[in-house]
Amino acid sequence: MNHHRSLSRPLPLWVCWGVLSLACLWVPAGRSDPGSATSQFPFQGPETTGVTAKSKPASEREAGRNLRREAAVERLRQHVGFLASAECEGRGIDTQGIEKAAAYIAEEFRKAGLKPAGKDGSYYQPFTVTASARLSERPQASLRGPRNQQVDLDSGSDFAVMGFSSSGKVQAPLIFAGYGITAPELKYDDYAGLDVQGKIVVLLRRTPRPNERGEQRFDHNVPTPEESTHAAFVTKITNAHKHGAVAVVIVNDASSAGERDPLPQFANHAVGHPAAPFPVLFLKRALLDQMLQSQQKSLAAWEKAVDADLRPRSFPLEGWMLQAAIRVERTEYKCKNIVGVLEGSGPLSQETIVIGAHYDHIGYGTIGSLGGANARGKIHHGADDNASGTSGLIELAYRFAAQPQRQGRRLLFIAFSAEERGLYGSLHYCREPIYPLETTVLMVNMDMIGRARLVPADWLGWEKKERLLVYGVGTGKGLEALVQQANGN
Repeated sequence: MNHHRSLSRPLPLWVCWGVLSLACLWVPAGRSDPGSATSQFPFQGPETTGVTAKSKPASEREAGRNLRREAAVERLRQHVGFLASAECEGRGIDTQGIEKAAAYIAEEFRKAGLKPAGKDGSYYQPFTVTASARLSERPQASLRGPRNQQVDLDSGSDFAVMGFSSSGKVQAPLIFAGYGITAPELKYDDYAGLDVQGKIVVLLRRTPRPNERGEQRFDHNVPTPEESTHAAFVTKITNAHKHGAVAVVIVNDASSAGERDPLPQFANHAVGHPAAPFPVLFLKRALLDQMLQSQQKSLAAWEKAVDADLRPRSFPLEGWMLQAAIRVERTEYKCKNIVGVLEGSGPLSQETIVIGAHYDHIGYGTIGSLGGANARGKIHHGADDNASGTSGLIELAYRFAAQPQRQGRRLLFIAFSAEERGLYGSLHYCREPIYPLETTVLMVNMDMIGRARLVPADWLGWEKKERLLVYGVGTGKGLEALVQQANGN
């Protein structure tokens, strides 16, 4: 979240307990009941003297717990103190300070005993964020048909350049690849039997049956068609690139077109994600329909047929060529997630649990500051948002790595970047996961755990306690019971 934070008071003791309660969301290997995880809770167990905790007097056990608690709070305070210091410049992705924060987290992962999880053998997972983009000159495009007819296209009326587009000149044959979807899990592939290498693919927006909400919807893995990953522009563009296309032209499906068949604004998709590796245009339906009619086909009839039986019907647009020249200027930032892994052991060792927190903040407040005009240009330290969560992440790395002969799933620790600009670090991980998402069974995220809210502790409201909110317990079986156990309920 975007908040103007400063390190104005010491980290409260309860933060340690907030971190500890989240740590118990680890299910040890071989346990069918997640609630039994507390027997492997890393902050419990024998004292280091070799004398079991139960054999010691209660007062001595309590004194030992207090010492460990105080040590943990001091470690957390040190981490927050550095990450929220002026040296890290508010950890904005456009500052040098965030590089110091990244190096600090990576070094703490190394000292904790985590192995580097980056593909290059480092603790870094790099990615690019586009901060700004603009069309530096008016785009040009034209169609050439099977009878050598030329149709000059007008930018803003006949076509638009999408914000995903990179600069480039392209001239190539057109192929209509339906919705541009490859979905083995749905037994649907618009590219089946289609050679698009070196060609420009024309794709429809969204998915088949775009308005179906019931059992007949296209993607049964999500509640609504809009939530399908196959409907996303990025998914379609990435899939076209994988199949060898040199450019993409997208057209509104009938449902999106309505009566006006609107063209998107370049700025709508220009910021955040990296540019596509080729030009990306958006074309009016009437122009695609004109190309289809030259082959005695109709776009409306094609959509109706696919909706009826969910069978792809892709084909070359015989004789049609597109020529285009696009020039885009971009400001990009090189970012990185920090990734460290603690391998599991036992029967569930190939399953993964992700423990994460974003470490970036908003730097000097040029974007996202809640402090008003007077706050811009000043360091936004981000002690709570989210040096606190990052410090908790580091603490958990130490605690889990210190467990002797730990039995359980693989634990992947990720400090995400570019969260404040639009969750781009976590989005990048989902697009390029280090371990398969199919075998990733849980993700625990810590955000703004550095302060609590006083809430009534009894129905009369006479007593108040500080509360740490834990969301998402309904997304997995047994998670709510684990939180209740951590609370002593």
